[in-house]
Amino acid sequence: MQERARNGIADADALKKNAALAEQEWEEKKREQKTFRANPAAYQIADRKKFSIKQQGELLDAEEQLLGYKKSLQMLRSSKQILKGSILSSRLKLPSLFSSSLKKKKNMCSRS
Repeated sequence: MQERARNGIADADALKKNAALAEQEWEEKKREQKTFRANPAAYQIADRKKFSIKQQGELLDAEEQLLGYKKSLQMLRSSKQILKGSILSSRLKLPSLFSSSLKKKKNMCSRS
């Protein structure tokens, strides 16, 4: 169980990095969207030339929304992994806490 707790911490760190990358992608897309809105006619990406300006704007909006969802998902996965690690850590501590509590009760009963 200790190994699972250590792996959970490592997984949480990796998920935090993924969440940070997703946040960067989302921020880049927001900047791209802002550039597009400032001057739609000047904004052209080679593989999107076949789309109208309106379609390009809609595509950017959809990509930004998708990246926002991706960012949220990564953050939730990271939080989930941290909580799993906390639960495992608590499970590891419970037996020792329980046995020390029993010893205290035993000592108190024997003194009476």
